[in-house]
Amino acid sequence: MASKHCNIIDLVEKVVPTPTLSDALPYGAFCVNDKVTIHISATPANNVDEQKLFADEVWAGAVSMSEYLRLNPKVCEGKYVLELGAGAALPSLVSLALGCRRCVITDYPCQSIIENIHKMVRENNFSNDRAYVRPHCWGDDTSDLVVLAHPDRRGFDLVLLAELLWAGTVDQHAPLLASLSATLSKDGVCLLAFCHHSTPKHPPERDIQFLHMAEQAGFVVTRLVTDESAWLFEGGGYETDKVHMFHLCWRSEEKEEKKR
Repeated sequence: MASKHCNIIDLVEKVVPTPTLSDALPYGAFCVNDKVTIHISATPANNVDEQKLFADEVWAGAVSMSEYLRLNPKVCEGKYVLELGAGAALPSLVSLALGCRRCVITDYPCQSIIENIHKMVRENNFSNDRAYVRPHCWGDDTSDLVVLAHPDRRGFDLVLLAELLWAGTVDQHAPLLASLSATLSKDGVCLLAFCHHSTPKHPPERDIQFLHMAEQAGFVVTRLVTDESAWLFEGGGYETDKVHMFHLCWRSEEKEEKKR
């Protein structure tokens, strides 16, 4: 069921026809408003291990998620935000520009990636008391992250997951879900955006497994779309060259009781 109050622009269709959008950001710039432009660059992949992380691109899901936040600033305004698997951290930087209270930016503990995120924070002039950069392996202890969240809610108001579902992360769905579950507050919201980077051995259904796992773990999963007919959740119809965005929140036992 689509969320009627959301307006998401399909940047893949409007800007470039491929799921890698480094070229869709002229001069590495993302315009938030008339006064603020985020300057962004990904870290080069210097060796085979870094190449496997695919953090050397600004991917379609990150750009579309940033556009969604730009069009819906209240989603992050005044909120405590966490990004998992941030890469170049564009959505985090946009949330900071839009006035989030604090953003904790995490990625795999690869020195070049973490150093690049620090660089992006500095170059976009965000203060250290609002932007925190931390290494984090999905599924590991999250206490050092949660301590930076809203003190009264025991978790983050908003968790961002941009382009984390692809062939190389299928075996990491459970650890990713564990990190999300441990950090999202009970009344918080998670935004998930991704393209299906499909291969003969990695059909779109393998990405969607994460959503089914999330539902089984107690999340309500809602697709954010402009056209309800563009997505067939159960029967296929996957469009591999478009960004798909979902809203996840904890299932409310009180709401479930009212439905019954």
